[in-house]
Amino acid sequence: MATSLHHTSPITAMLALGFGTSARRNTKSGQLEAFASTEEGVIAIVGSAGMLARRLVSVIASLDGEMSANQLAFQTPGVDPVELDDAIERLISGGILRRRSGVALATTDVARRYIGKPTMSLTDPNATTSDVLALICRTLSIPTPGKKQERIDAIAAHFADEAGQQRVLRSLSPAARELLNAIATKAGPASIESDAVGIPSYLLRIASAARYSTQKAPTIPAAATLHELTSRGLVGMVDYDSDLWIWQEAWPVVAQPFYRNWASPSKPTEKPIDPTAARLPAIATTLDRALRLWETSPPPALKNTDPRIGKADVKAAAKTLGANEAIIDLAARLAIDIGLLRRNIIGTTGKGRNQRAEEAWMLDATIAEAWFALPPHVRWARLIAAWFNPTSQSEIATMIRHLLTWQLSTLDDGIGYDSVDVFTTWFTDRHWPLSGAVPLSGVIDEIRALGLTPESGALGLTTLARRVLDDPNNISDLLGASSTKAAVQSDLSIVAPPDLRDDLTARISSIAIAESSAGATIFRLDDSRITRTVQAGATADELIDFLTELAPGRLPDTVVRLIRDAAAKAGTVRLLTASTVIVVTDPADLVTACSIKALNLTRIADTVAITDVALAKVTAALEKKGLTPESVVSTGTVVGRSSADEAAEVLKRAAALRAAGGSRTSDYFAQEASRLEARAKALKDVDGRLKVSGPLAPTVDVLARLTGETNR
Repeated sequence: MATSLHHTSPITAMLALGFGTSARRNTKSGQLEAFASTEEGVIAIVGSAGMLARRLVSVIASLDGEMSANQLAFQTPGVDPVELDDAIERLISGGILRRRSGVALATTDVARRYIGKPTMSLTDPNATTSDVLALICRTLSIPTPGKKQERIDAIAAHFADEAGQQRVLRSLSPAARELLNAIATKAGPASIESDAVGIPSYLLRIASAARYSTQKAPTIPAAATLHELTSRGLVGMVDYDSDLWIWQEAWPVVAQPFYRNWASPSKPTEKPIDPTAARLPAIATTLDRALRLWETSPPPALKNTDPRIGKADVKAAAKTLGANEAIIDLAARLAIDIGLLRRNIIGTTGKGRNQRAEEAWMLDATIAEAWFALPPHVRWARLIAAWFNPTSQSEIATMIRHLLTWQLSTLDDGIGYDSVDVFTTWFTDRHWPLSGAVPLSGVIDEIRALGLTPESGALGLTTLARRVLDDPNNISDLLGASSTKAAVQSDLSIVAPPDLRDDLTARISSIAIAESSAGATIFRLDDSRITRTVQAGATADELIDFLTELAPGRLPDTVVRLIRDAAAKAGTVRLLTASTVIVVTDPADLVTACSIKALNLTRIADTVAITDVALAKVTAALEKKGLTPESVVSTGTVVGRSSADEAAEVLKRAAALRAAGGSRTSDYFAQEASRLEARAKALKDVDGRLKVSGPLAPTVDVLARLTGETNR
């Protein structure tokens, strides 16, 4: 088998090498070829070959696995020769087809073993009965042999004879001819639901060929028309279902290709992607700020146990942080997958059998400490790794992520696909049925949010993305983050050079909004972000000192005033989770809060009010009024259980099992204890959980190296 299989069938290569699965990737010699010889491999190759190739395989299989040059020309009307040759080469390289002396194309032994004929034949087991075959022979006015197979042979010979074909066609009414043509066109060599050709399914039993034994044709016109075709052995059906098809032996009478429409989506045009500086994308710093927010205000877990944060809480976090909702949502899901956020029980509702646990996503202190100690570019790479190999996504969804990345990697560096809509149509056709199972638009949105492609414009991998996918530990030189100075101007803008150090960029992002990233990045200081940063533990003096050190010259007075004014707002309005308690320093702020009818606030002092409305809704409502509330975790709040806590509990259970099984002959207790000890070890291995190694995705170059082919 050709070593270039991964070029023609990326699905096969990915499955064989373990991408998109939890299994360890194996690159033993011959592994790819061995996998391509299995049923799963054959299905993957055909499925990723495109519509034209899939139909070609279907046609050859219907012709008993061989196709002559004349048959190829007849069966592929109007096909672009270049596209046809490309499809054939992909199938030959994938081990599905071969060229053989005397025929144009033939299926290989492996393909023939696993690819069945789509056509229904009279010879198929249980396809029809000998009595029905006898009725068909009498309708066709041909001798009726005594044995079933002989009757099938006689019918097939009659259909293969040109004179016999003409007699059959002359015997059909115009309506029957029209219906025969419609079934052949829409069903091709396979079957089709009767409703698609205007025959209600309840009429199929009436139109059955077996009814001919009563010597009565159906009185309902549509059923009578279908009966003409079934009684002559042209059309088959399941009278208790709704399927119709052309019998394989009857196709010579139809005298048309199995498929009339061979049009396939055009390949999208290519264009240069928007040039971007090699800097970390927004998600790299947005997640860190979101984690700090959720540390003090844990978002509630969804009742349906989905590993994500609810839309309302995502929207509230995005508003608070001044970030994109799609980035917040993706970052939260990846943080949960990594283990940075853990589901914790914070209380209960109801009584007795109606009692339900209230859960929230709380920061895992053990992992979070190690996470924040990692360099920013390593944290970004770990997010990418979690996206490509998630623990909570379906295998198909994961494969689509890998397929999309592989397809983009086939383009030259700096090039992308011009139209996302055209690309989506073409990609869905080329990698069906996988790409038809998951909306591609959502995957494209995620890959943009992840920063592997530009946020808008042509769809293509950035240079930094290609590097991190290949080797996540080798991108610091490309980032070139060495500068430690940025211009802090009196109009409250910060102009950061492209090579500003990552940690400085991240800290600027916590107090300013990026307005432009073409070349140098222009930030605008934001009073809300400054207030949030102070609420998270920073002080006004620390922020002023940071900007003083960052600026090459004297810090403008306007900047100092903004920071002090914004910092003064921190703590002026606080929310404490009891019911929800609002505590303000200025009574005027409480008057403003109480004017919001939806909050149903009860004032218990000039600076304190309470409500039964959830904390997140109170926060959103106050922010709409221009206040900047700070959520304060009260002393009695449940502290989140960390992975270290769970590991300790698991080890206790393991020890108890070993003690209980010490005097028993069964090894069940010991095996279960070993399983728990392995889990505890994994929970405590924080470095292992956060470690990133490449390659992260099956790009063209990566697959070439893994399969031993060094030249593209």
